[in-house]
Amino acid sequence: VNNMSTSMDFRDIGGKRSLLTTELFDAGLFGEHALESLAHAHEQLLSNVGRIIPNKAEFFIIGAKCDHLANKYHLNSAAKTFLNITTQNVHVLTENETYDCEDVYQFSGLKYMTQPQSLLKIDFNNYNDIQEKLNNTEPYDLELKATENGEINTIIGWFNLYLTDNVTVTTDPRSDRRANAWQQAVFYDFVPQTVTESQTVAMDFLLESSKLSIVPSYNSNIVRISPETIRFLNDSEYTKMITRCLGMASVYLGQMAEMSQISIVDLCPFPLFGLLMLKRGAKSLTCCAKTDDDKKFFKNVFTANNIDLCKVNVFVGQEWSQDAFLDEKYHVIFCNVFEVCGDVDLRMYQIAQHLKNAHLLPGGLFMPSSVSLVAQV
Repeated sequence: VNNMSTSMDFRDIGGKRSLLTTELFDAGLFGEHALESLAHAHEQLLSNVGRIIPNKAEFFIIGAKCDHLANKYHLNSAAKTFLNITTQNVHVLTENETYDCEDVYQFSGLKYMTQPQSLLKIDFNNYNDIQEKLNNTEPYDLELKATENGEINTIIGWFNLYLTDNVTVTTDPRSDRRANAWQQAVFYDFVPQTVTESQTVAMDFLLESSKLSIVPSYNSNIVRISPETIRFLNDSEYTKMITRCLGMASVYLGQMAEMSQISIVDLCPFPLFGLLMLKRGAKSLTCCAKTDDDKKFFKNVFTANNIDLCKVNVFVGQEWSQDAFLDEKYHVIFCNVFEVCGDVDLRMYQIAQHLKNAHLLPGGLFMPSSVSLVAQV
């Protein structure tokens, strides 16, 4: 039947049935609206003695340290120190998602820091249990016990499906017998925490809109920015390269004009070069932010570094074009023409070429001066 199961009733399938099998689960167990679908099946598709396979499910949580994963979702401490915002919790924009899906076992640098704990259990053959999970507004609480001294910067979730009393399918990333049909859930909004051996970390989770989510601690004050900005600022090698070129750039530009006259375009996901040049006394910076949240973050960082916001012009989103630069000329143009995935951003490439040809002062700096693409089979 080519239709959503929740749009059907027993007449569409020739009467109520005695058995329903499903794999309507995602990495977070409930994210594909499994509970709504199974509640509807109890009401419309199953007979009074009908059974669902899997019978039951259980969801587990474990704390880990994995800098690679943490750097996808949080601005790391080195970047925050560099930007002079050490007390802020800067996390990725989630677009209404509460966790990401990853093959956690593939990360060689991942280290489990706590014992796993069961967060919740559900009996799919118990209609009242399903309804209780759907209607519950109270958080599910648990305590993770640290197995050693260190830092927890990643919270991972997986599930067991109990097909029968004797047959279990697990997505436990630590198990050699895990099912690879599903990934694991990596939860957003956990603020990294230093722990000692045997210390417990209390956490609350909500099950809302068919998705599990971490309840941030009351004093988290999370700031959100785009994935592009997070990745850019957490790339320590690239940011170090930008820092190292400042001296050379300043000496070169000093032959063109006083620093107080230098105007800059920096179209990187975060205008790090522009910020550092403003701190050296540059006249103005034109930059671009992926989102309004990014723009707020930019201004927050500029303020934290005592930059006069009157010197900064920020374009937002994808609506602006090369015409926004009018007839202005600039001493430095710093562009980034790559997407997070490594593909060339054709729009930014075209803007960069236009700026180089039409808006760069004679003898001005265009950065980077060249880019090499390396392919490997």
